[in-house]
Amino acid sequence: MITARIQRSAFQMLPLPLLLTLALAQNTSVAQQPKQPIPVVTSASVPVYPQVPLLAQITGAVRLRLSTDGNHVTLMDIESGPSILANAAEENVRTWQFEPHKPTTFEATFTYTLLPATCDAAGHCNPRENDEVLLHLPTDVQIRTRAVVLN
Repeated sequence: MITARIQRSAFQMLPLPLLLTLALAQNTSVAQQPKQPIPVVTSASVPVYPQVPLLAQITGAVRLRLSTDGNHVTLMDIESGPSILANAAEENVRTWQFEPHKPTTFEATFTYTLLPATCDAAGHCNPRENDEVLLHLPTDVQIRTRAVVLN
């Protein structure tokens, strides 16, 4: 409560024209940065967990910055994530086609997760039908598969 009084009294000491300028500058800076809509993906291949990272049990999130020309991705920058998984994410992004839109830039995250291995009584492990791919294109892709059991 004391902090609020100090802040209020500090603003009361500023000249009115400066207060108005600060208030308008704060409001216009938000208004001057309209957020472009994220483009709609009309076609894409289903991503898969790459074989080498699967065997090496490499997991993680890959964050990409993507730029489009209005139809396709024209530029991809890896912002973070294991490079071996980033290669798979980039390969999948190259298959994306969009509804016509204004060229834009946005981020996409591919999350690669290994689920615990499961085996039946006969020793058959990891049925592939339990793999999961969740697509919230174009900003979020989640690939989940069972860890590989090596005998």
